[in-house]
Amino acid sequence: DSRITKDNVKDFQLVLKRKLENGPSGPRSLTPPVVLGLLISYRGFKELAFVAGSSGNLWAIDVDMDRIFWQKHLDAAQESASGPCAGDVTAMHALIPPINFAVRPRPGLGGPGPGPGAVGATDAGAAPPRPTGRAMIGASGFGAPRPAFGVSSDGKLHLMNTSTGDEIAPAMPFLPAHASASSLTVVEGTVYTTTNNCNGPGAVWAVDVSGPEKKAAPVASFALNGGSVSRQGGLAMGTDGTVFVQTGPGVLDPASNKWSNTLLALSPKNLNLANYFTAPDPGSGANAASHLNLTTPVVFTYKEKELVVSADAAGRLYLLDAKNPGGEDHKTPLY
Repeated sequence: DSRITKDNVKDFQLVLKRKLENGPSGPRSLTPPVVLGLLISYRGFKELAFVAGSSGNLWAIDVDMDRIFWQKHLDAAQESASGPCAGDVTAMHALIPPINFAVRPRPGLGGPGPGPGAVGATDAGAAPPRPTGRAMIGASGFGAPRPAFGVSSDGKLHLMNTSTGDEIAPAMPFLPAHASASSLTVVEGTVYTTTNNCNGPGAVWAVDVSGPEKKAAPVASFALNGGSVSRQGGLAMGTDGTVFVQTGPGVLDPASNKWSNTLLALSPKNLNLANYFTAPDPGSGANAASHLNLTTPVVFTYKEKELVVSADAAGRLYLLDAKNPGGEDHKTPLY
């Protein structure tokens, strides 16, 4: 946020503090709030903060009035989950447009509008004809209802009206039950997330919900087969929809589809492997257990070239060409 600077951060003051009745506690028992700054609700203009809890509750907080706007219970808490992920939120919620470490699509680069919430872009940047019938995720544009997305502990994806919390469509299968997932990201009508090896497989997941009401496309996934992603990390999107994911420790063996310590570039929606970059061994002094595991890739455009920044546990940053990360040997960065 360009409004936050090293000069004005000293002037920050606490303006809201609210205790939420949640069940199991832990480092991820509550999600960071996702804020919808301008919502035209049935009770007028609102600024809402959405917070999910490991108890299966989702709260919408009116941050101007410091009061609960609505509360919804998705399902029971994760009683059957165990180990280091017990008591975690299954997956953070997301809105359209999402919070995302990525560039926003531009005309001619895979998006007809200024933000990743635009649905149905073509390669030429023009919007195709709108499908007939009512879309599952609703209309787009100023003042249109925007859904909130969440995953319950049974792995099902929920689409909820941001004004009321009511379900827009029936819950649909998405992830394995009790899987620990990163923040949901929604781009061009497709919901993406990653799961680590905690209470489930390490993988990247996608489901297209831009089709007709009450109907979703089959779930796509890319298995890491021993690789992992951080619960604090996640994925980033390129302007053409490419999904960039950074994996952590494990045995790297592309021939056996075992992906670790690697930046993956996956195709949008179907998550086919497009390219990858494997960083050099970080050497002594690096924490091998966190090698490439706590970083979300950063995507940006410079002089009409799309670039990706990756990192390793030794503190090195790698500048990569988004179209060909790692070069021919998948190990050579631009810088």
